[in-house]
Order: sequence, then structure tokens, then C-alpha cells
Amino acid sequence: MKKNFYQKRYLIILFLINAFSFSFIFCDTIKVLLNAYSCEVPFNIKINKANGIIIGDMNDKDCFYESEEDEIDLLFQDDFWYLNGKKLIIENIVIKQNKGKCIYFDGHPYEGKFYIIKNNNDVFFINKLELEDYVEFVVGKESYNGWPLESHKVSAIISRTFAIYKMKIAQRLNKLYDIVATIDDQKYLGAYHNKAIKKAVDETNGLVISYNNEPILSMYHICCGGVIPSKCMGFDFKTHPYLARNYGCNYCNNYSGYNWEMKISHREFCKKLSNFLNKEIFRIVKVENQIKSKSGSMRRIILKVIFIDKKGKKITKNITLNNKQFRQALLLNMQTKSAYFYVKLDSDSNLIISGKGQGHHMGLCQRGAKSMIDSCYSYKEILKFYYPKTEIIKYKINKN
Repeated sequence: MKKNFYQKRYLIILFLINAFSFSFIFCDTIKVLLNAYSCEVPFNIKINKANGIIIGDMNDKDCFYESEEDEIDLLFQDDFWYLNGKKLIIENIVIKQNKGKCIYFDGHPYEGKFYIIKNNNDVFFINKLELEDYVEFVVGKESYNGWPLESHKVSAIISRTFAIYKMKIAQRLNKLYDIVATIDDQKYLGAYHNKAIKKAVDETNGLVISYNNEPILSMYHICCGGVIPSKCMGFDFKTHPYLARNYGCNYCNNYSGYNWEMKISHREFCKKLSNFLNKEIFRIVKVENQIKSKSGSMRRIILKVIFIDKKGKKITKNITLNNKQFRQALLLNMQTKSAYFYVKLDSDSNLIISGKGQGHHMGLCQRGAKSMIDSCYSYKEILKFYYPKTEIIKYKINKN
């Protein structure tokens, strides 16, 4: 009898531990930084579809203005706000609109509330909205609309996890916003409604990827090119061990960006290098040496060049650049598909850059995940493959 009694108590305790083992609770809204402005110079915030919205003082509920115009222009000048030319006695502004309605900022529709907050020498323009709406809108821009439902589920869980990870950091640092709207975090361009994506978000509502009962930094990119993440240099795998995947993803090998190559003429190469070094480069003689990282990417390169000094004399010299400097010198950050590449000169001294993948190679490979879905893998199996030693759990919601 005693044995059965203790066995039952053990099972009940085990059930409660599994049910309440995750340790993070978050509100159901998220604050997204749309833009930041310097107070040192006048600037405008223009909002369209503004008829009927309420513009109020965050610190005084009785101080508000109702817009009767379709377009409003908020000008900040000499430490004061001007609404369509009318001076406001407000420092921090809140903008409210009816649920389901949108206002337009920079040509994109946004739902929810808006806060315009002065903080030291900066002004932050922040959009506050439902977390699940944010996830839907991000997936609409970061994913591919024509892909199957399972793919959208993968994207929804990753996007939600990334958002909650950033929210946790913002809470700890007591920041005014949780996340930024650019690719520095996740691309967010306001409301984007799609039935398939909405369905995927609803069916994965609240699900996040966790490691040691904490939300992970769920990084993702377009195509990994077969690069093994754990061999990439300069990343903190000690803090994020789930990103140190020690096996490759070859599921994306049919994608055009798996391998890529670009060519820069010798003349353009010299011009860009001259601007970067502030020296007149006359000729690139050869790639003297190229040191590769464990992943196989160019880590450091030594170029033998001929440059012209201030007296007009030609001098031959070796110049050493690391991967980042090389990309900065040639303005490649927006042109090369990834930082994984190696270089050579052809017979005419033109620069040939050959690389793998598209993105930073950390976390989930979107093209690889799509190929796995086509091979009937589930979203759970895919997330386990790209984020080893993690699990999928549901976070608690604290209504805000």
C-alpha cells in the first residue's frame, strides 16, 4: 500500500514539474522601435490615414487632440512638438486608434498604439501591438507566401522565440522598447494579413524554442551553403550552445545561392581599395596569402599592391585585411550573400569572389527547412535538427 501511495505522489509531482517547468512569463504585447531621431536637428514624423485617431499626452489623460485630417505632420523643433503647424504642450506623445484600423508611416500600415518618447538627446517612435499579431506580420515578410503551412509554422515559432528572447533582454535592461523593426532584429513593416500565415500562427500560438527552460536566440537565414556553424569564427557559442551545430545542412544544395560567384574589375577594385585605405592604389599585383578559418572562409588576406605616394613615386607593399575590412573596403556588405567566401585574381587581375550560402549561417536555414518539409519532415523535427538540445514549450502570458 505504502509503495503504491508513494508511486502515485511521485507521478503527480513529476506531472506538475513538467507542466510548470518553464521559467519565463511575458506580457501579450510587444513594443517595436520603428525609428529613432536626434533632437539636435528638427525632424518630421508624417502619418497618413490619420482621420479619427487620438493624439494625447502620455502623462496627462485630459490633454489630447483628435485628428480630423487624413494626414498629420508632427514636427519636432526647438524642443517643442508642432501638429500640422500648431504648437503642442506635450513632451511624450501617445497615438491611439480603433482596433483593426491602420495608420500609415513611411508607406506601410501599422496597427496598435504608438508612443513618441523623448529620451535624453533622442526621440523614439514605438509601435505597441499584440505579440501574436507581430509574429504574423513578421512571418509575412521574413517567410515565403507560397510555401506550405508547415513552413509557416516553423517561421512562426522561430519569430516568436526571437521576439520573446529580445523582450527578456529589454526587461532586464529596462529599455523603452523590446525590439527594432529592421533586419538588425527581424524585418517588420507593419500589418500584413495572409490566411495561411494566420493559420500557422494560430496553430502554434505561444509555442517557443527553449534551452534550459529559457527562450533561445533563434537566429535564421536564407541559405547556409552547407557551412557548419560550429566552425564559424567570432560567435559566442558558450552563451548560445544550441547554435553550435557540428553537422552540416545539405538540404539547401539545390538552391541557386548554395554556391555563388561575383567578379569585380581590376579598375574598380583599385578605386574602392584606394578610398578605403586613403592611398592611391595603382595596381593589385597578386593575392600574396589567404588565411582561412575552420569553416573554410577567408579569415585574413594579404594583397601585394603598387601604390603611389605623395611624391608620385610607385611603391610595392603588402596590405593585410581581415574578412570584415575586406567587405568594408569593397562595399560588399549588401552585395555578397554571406561572409563565407574566398578570393583570387584572374589572368587580367580582376577579382573573383566565390562564396557559399546567403546569410550568417547561424540557426535555421530557410531553404534547407523548406526542402525538409518537401521530404515530409514535421516542424518539430526541423527545429530539433537546426537547434540541437532544445525543446518546444508554451510560454505563460501575463495580460498587459
